[in-house]
Amino acid sequence: MKKIIDLGVLVVLISLISCGNSSKKEIETFEYTDSMIVLPSPGKVAPEGLSLGLIKSYEGKDEVEKNMLSQYANFQKLLYNGRFNDVIKGVYSDAVNYYKKTDPNLSDKVIKEGMVNQLSEDLDMIKQLEKKGVKYEYAIPNLKRRVRYGDNIFIVYNVAANMYSEKLYTYFPQFEPTFAVSNDGGKSWSFWSMNEDTPNILRMSYPDEVVNAVMGY
Repeated sequence: MKKIIDLGVLVVLISLISCGNSSKKEIETFEYTDSMIVLPSPGKVAPEGLSLGLIKSYEGKDEVEKNMLSQYANFQKLLYNGRFNDVIKGVYSDAVNYYKKTDPNLSDKVIKEGMVNQLSEDLDMIKQLEKKGVKYEYAIPNLKRRVRYGDNIFIVYNVAANMYSEKLYTYFPQFEPTFAVSNDGGKSWSFWSMNEDTPNILRMSYPDEVVNAVMGY
């Protein structure tokens, strides 16, 4: 009788372990291989530090990508229109929380004011160029990596800048790695630049396995 009871306990334990394993969220990683598309320039001589051509922004292939790209475009539009309070809403919240944690003297107000000041400088530069007939626009040449962790989706991509007029297309050859985060399966997104602090920022809400996948380690 005891052996039968022991066997029953073993079956229950195996069942519980199986349930525990099945409830663990899987990490799905996809590496993009799309090449950057550069449209030819009418003019053939680029100023020093710039490359000839106009980068064509990547077009999303599914609803997740399209939502992210659309919301990032709106993020940039809000910036251009000087709606900084709305721009801040699109910033990845753990980035603000991280810098507050590393320096307790920093308040939400101080951090946000620092971001707004930087955004204001960028906006002033763009408007000065436009007065000279030169357009400055951000473009996403390609996506680099997509990671899914339950309902959490991360997309890592490059941000480039086109600077062009009717007679000359140029772009800056240095790209800024950026990531977008969605916590609802790709419906809403927030954004932050990739830098040396990014792994620690991500660790505030995600395990190392997810951080490593997003960073491409």
